[in-house]
Amino acid sequence: MQDPRDPDLELHMRSYGEARESDRHAYAQLVLPVSGEVALEIEGRQGRLDPLHGAVVAPGAWHSQFSQVANRNLILDVGAGAFDQGPWQRLLERPFTAIGPAARKLVEFMGIMAAGQAPAPSVLAGWTPLLLDTLTLGAPQPAARLAALLARIEAEPGLP
Repeated sequence: MQDPRDPDLELHMRSYGEARESDRHAYAQLVLPVSGEVALEIEGRQGRLDPLHGAVVAPGAWHSQFSQVANRNLILDVGAGAFDQGPWQRLLERPFTAIGPAARKLVEFMGIMAAGQAPAPSVLAGWTPLLLDTLTLGAPQPAARLAALLARIEAEPGLP
């Protein structure tokens, strides 16, 4: 019997405030910033998330997050079984991950879809494996010192 707290696939849009919130659950969770920044701690490892950096929280891992700036994040809950074998398991080994250009476009797409109403289960079911496959590729290495800055400007052109 499946644990009711272990979803196959669920998507939420969340914002975090200055109060540090701690949590732990039986399913994996991807934290994919759409805008702003979030400080996240996973099992004692700290990272800062923004539209170019996301996180994968392993099932059962204690994590907490907070932010001092406005932020919006896609939170993808994925059943723990999805990471049992294959290339996606590597995502659990490095909880903080760069979001390369292809994955960034997938996050932007789902952010647009989720802004209006919850995406259809078929859309979410097709998008998730593509996103996980793309995240396992990692971010391409910048060709120049300014490439990272250019990518950030392209991700959020309205920021000062």
